[in-house]
Formats: sequence, structure tokens, C-alpha cells
Amino acid sequence: MFHHRPLSEARREIRLIRFVASPSSGSPPDEAPIALELCHVSLDENPEYGALSYVWGDMRQTLEATVEGTPYAIGRNLHGLFLQLRRQNVTSWLWTDAICINQTDSNEKRWQIGLMRTVYVQAAVVHLWLGPGNANTDAALDSLAHLGQAAEACGAPALLLEVGRAREVADIIKNRLENPDSPSILDSTNEEHAVASFYQTLLADPDMYADEATGEPTPTQRGIQDMLERDYWTRMWIIQEVTVPRHALIACGNATLPLPLFNAALGVIWACKRTFRPALPRYRAFAAAIDQQMLDVRALNTRSDYHAGVSLMLLDILYIRDPAPGRPYYAVTDPRDVVFAILGIVSDGEALGLQVDYTKTRAHVFAILTRALIMHGDSAYGSFGLDSVVPRAAASDDLPSWVVDWQAMGMRGTPQKAVRHQGLFGGWCDATRGGPGQDGTEQPGDADSRLLRQGGCRVDFVAEVLSPPAGRPCNKCTPPELCELCHPDLDWSSVEAFARLDEASKPNPDWGATVSALATAVTAMDPVSVEHMARIEEPKVFRLVSKMLLAHPIAAAALDDTEAALFRENIYGYWSSAPAEVALTDKNIAEFADALRRHWAACLRGRTFFWTEGGRLGICWVGVQAGDVLSLVWNAPAPVVLGQRQGGGFVFKGDSYVAGIMEGEFLEEGPLHEVFDIY
Repeated sequence: MFHHRPLSEARREIRLIRFVASPSSGSPPDEAPIALELCHVSLDENPEYGALSYVWGDMRQTLEATVEGTPYAIGRNLHGLFLQLRRQNVTSWLWTDAICINQTDSNEKRWQIGLMRTVYVQAAVVHLWLGPGNANTDAALDSLAHLGQAAEACGAPALLLEVGRAREVADIIKNRLENPDSPSILDSTNEEHAVASFYQTLLADPDMYADEATGEPTPTQRGIQDMLERDYWTRMWIIQEVTVPRHALIACGNATLPLPLFNAALGVIWACKRTFRPALPRYRAFAAAIDQQMLDVRALNTRSDYHAGVSLMLLDILYIRDPAPGRPYYAVTDPRDVVFAILGIVSDGEALGLQVDYTKTRAHVFAILTRALIMHGDSAYGSFGLDSVVPRAAASDDLPSWVVDWQAMGMRGTPQKAVRHQGLFGGWCDATRGGPGQDGTEQPGDADSRLLRQGGCRVDFVAEVLSPPAGRPCNKCTPPELCELCHPDLDWSSVEAFARLDEASKPNPDWGATVSALATAVTAMDPVSVEHMARIEEPKVFRLVSKMLLAHPIAAAALDDTEAALFRENIYGYWSSAPAEVALTDKNIAEFADALRRHWAACLRGRTFFWTEGGRLGICWVGVQAGDVLSLVWNAPAPVVLGQRQGGGFVFKGDSYVAGIMEGEFLEEGPLHEVFDIY
């Protein structure tokens, strides 16, 4: 059995390995054992070496290598990478965590992990191993090489970082298509026209469409999708390993590609699918076999930000606002590595008091992280507060109610955005306007990690909660438990009855006010075209929307001008046509109504409606019960619901939307302030 000799922490030593030279010339055959020699070096002496990045895989299924002549068990994926490097006659020293860190020594592991950023920065080259290749991945990497070079030559990747300029490029392309014989009438720079020409060529590339004869995706599309589905992209450790290297090579089987070209090529394909394809209907079949969400790779996005000089923050990497796209956003074997794996690249880890410490439990690490983010967390997308936390099922695990299960978030994403990130506010609301601002409440010591103290005030008590509809499985999610995030069926009749707006509740003296409260609450959850749907408060408009949500047929010929305008204004964004040009038919009205039902069902996923004792109507997370306390806490812009805990204190039930208190109105009444102990 191999035994690691101790490393010197003071000298910042690391171990390196390389293949034992073959006695014969050329590469040994694949069946020859992997034989490695090992040395110790100091990073302070700038040693020359390469580094490996790969997925460990199932370590219950190992193959044998030798290190310094002694048997050493390695994973099958690492064994495959060693075979590939040996075929390529790689003779340099190499660093790989599985062998170069003594995984059984928690103290060595702690400080070696602290050096990993430096290890990958100083490496002459980093080999990013996706696994075995095939004819499709070979074709894809060849196409991506040419595409990445063309994209970088015209500046397309950099321009994509500026949203306004990306939209202008879409307008240039649209103008050229509509007026092929006329010069552009847009006031644009030469760079934007060059980028527009690049995208126009890419959008017309036959390789990005199904084969005309068979209707099947091309090998390039199949290969890109294959590589995006690899487990490699979900491994938390690879975020750092992809982000910091000066020189890195994507390797899939025998084919390799410099990482910057790979990243640039995927970025422009993503731009075509997200920005240009919806705006240009003739290109809607572009890259149909490539999942758009799969192109949104956290490691590659982080690398782009890092090399653009953006300060990386924990929230920007860890906090997920959407359901996972059929695969995890990030995954770890040891839950604590959700935090430890990225401390080397974020700028705020030290300020938040976080450090690698494998003596702490999962619950302790997640609690320290969540409390630090609630009290001091920041990101490019705004701050983090208690209202950012998605509640979990009661007693489902060992975590306090207010603590984020960061491992589950990476695996599954979130079923629904927090109210503070929803569309009506453009990602903004301010129910605590006029309050003390940043919560300065003293927190318990590190030893009492299960308790969070939050200053705030009580608003009301929950009186009644609508039983939510059951979700329906999609039979597509991987892993299957992701199906709990799938869309429920929208039972709008029960919503209207609960809000006392159905026929049985009429006449209702508060009908207008209730419609306003319900409409504002639902549109807050980001419906189709919020700008126009805000008119839902008008009784005539509400009745029309109600018919759509109840799946009642609507005849185009029976619409008056007000009703027709509602459809035209909203169908405008749906069909990318000018409102006046939309011909309303029973068919497109039915399609829009179906889209609206599905969209609102998605927006209400995981949530339901409630009444308070004071007659307030709102939306809360499933799990809220009568008797729970509707509250404001100072560092959260949205109201939260707290359950009263047996033995004292509270448990967190999630954020909420309550019409009439979202802009600080309640604090104008001068409520009594208090400190909530939340467990």
C-alpha cells in the first residue's frame, strides 16, 4: 500500500507525478499498467508542470496503477485520462488531486485545498478531460474550433457582454433580411456590422439545422449536446479548475481544443438561440438539438467573468434562481465542498468569515454560510436576505429552517424565484422601506449555529390557506426527483373561489379591491408581458383573463376594442409582430390562452394563496398554515412568514407577496419592533 510522505506547509510544497519512461521507444500499449513516479516541489520555486481536471466518478470501481512501484487504486475516469495522455507522449510532470493530495489526512487536505488556485494558475497547461470521444464529439470539436476562431476574430464574445449592443446586432440582422437590397438605416458601428455578418452566417449554417434528407440532427449538434451532458460540467471543483488557468485544453477522446475557443463558440451558439432566434422567426429551427439551458455552463460563465476582471462573489456562483435544466448546476460528493471548492476564487470568502475546515459538519458549514450571506452577502444581482431562502419540508433534514441546503440547490435549482427577483418589480420590492435598514441584530456565537436572530415587526396572522394543486410528473427529468419541480395544473376556479370572486360569491362589496389585490399578487409572479397585463385590474379585462385561465373558449369575432387590444398587445411579444399587424383568430387566441395558463402555473409553482386575519390577500409558499405570523425583517425587502415554534421562537416558512404592503405602507403605521429568534 502506498504511503504519502509529509509535505512542508511552510515551503508550500505539492506533489507531482509523471509517467515512468518506457524502456522501448514510443508509447506503451494501452494494456500496459499505468506506472508513475512522484516528487515533492515548492510552488515558490515555480516548477514546470501540467494539471489535470476531471470527474472522479464512482470510486467503488477502481483500476490499479503504480506509484513509485507501489500499487495505487485510481478511478476509471482518471485511468482513461492517463491512457490518453500516455498515447500523446506527455512526459511532463503533472498534478492531480487524487494522488497528489493525501486524501486521508484532513489537515494536509485543508492547506493543500488552499493552494489549489495557485496550482491551477501556475500550471503550464491544464488538461480538462470530458471523457471518451466518438465520431460526433470529434465533428463537434472540429466545428467549434473554426467557429471559436471566427467569433474571436470579429469580437462577438466581448460584444455579447453588453445587452444593448447585442440587441442592436439583432436589429441589424433583421433589417438586412427585410431589406436585402438596401443599405442599413441603423446608426451602428463597423464592429457591430461585422458581428452581425458573423451571426448572419452562423444562423444560416446548414450544420446547425436538421439534415434535410433524414430530419435528424447533424453530427456537430449531436456532439455538442453529448459534451454538454457530461458529468464533468456539474462537478463543483471544476469551476475553479476551468476559471483560473492561463492555458487550458478541452480533451474528449483523442480530440482537443483550446478552452477559450470552446468557450467562445458555445457562447455565440447560446446567443443565437437566446437573443437572435426568437427575434428572427426564420431561424427558429437553429441548433434545435442543442438544449439552450445546457449551454448556460456555470464554470464557463465564471471563467468569462474572471478574465473580464469581474470580482467573483459566492452568491453569484452558489445561488440559483431557476430549476435545474435536466442536470445539476453543480454537484459534490462531500456537501461541504459546495463552499470549500470555490473559496480560492471568490473575493468575499474571507470577509464573510469562511475558511476550509473539514472538522465542521455539513449543517454547521451551511449554517455559517447562510447566516453570513443573510447578514452581509452581496452579488452582481443584488444582496441576499432571509427572503431569498427557499423553505424546505418540515423536519426533512438536520438543517435549521432558515438555512439553505446548498447541495440540493446545486442539484435541483429552485422551484420558483424569490419575490424580490420577480418581474413586476424588475427584481425589486421594498416592503421594509422606512425601517432601520441593514439589520444590526447581534448574532449568537459560532457554537450556536442553529439560531438566527432577525430584527423586524409583525404584520398579521395567517387565517386561511388555499390547498395547492398537485404537480404532474413530466417523465423527462433526470434525476427523477427533479419532477417535484415540474409545473402543477393551474386550477383557477379554486383560486377565484378562494378569493371570493366566483359566481357564488357575488355580489361581493369588496369585489373591485379583491380583484386588484389578486391581480397585483399574480402579476407580481411574472406573467406574460407584465407591462400590459397590469390592466388586469379593470373588471372587463379581469373577466377576459379569467375565461382564459378557466380554459373557456373565446371567439375572436366577439371581442370588443378593449378586449382585442389586450390580445394584440400581448401576442405582440409572443409572435414578434407589430400589434396592429396581428390578425386575431380563434386559433391564436386559444394558443395565447394556453401559454398564459402554463406560464402562470409555472410562476405559481410551489406557492399558493392565503388570507390574513386582517383581510389581506397574498401568495405564500406551500407549507404555510393558519396561525403563522406574517412579518417583516429589516434586511429583507419582501414579507416573510414565520411559524410559531413549540418551546419558543419561530421557524421560517418562506417569503410572500401581500398586496398593499409591498412598498413600505405597513411601516407608516409605526408598528412595534421586535427581535425574532428563528431556528
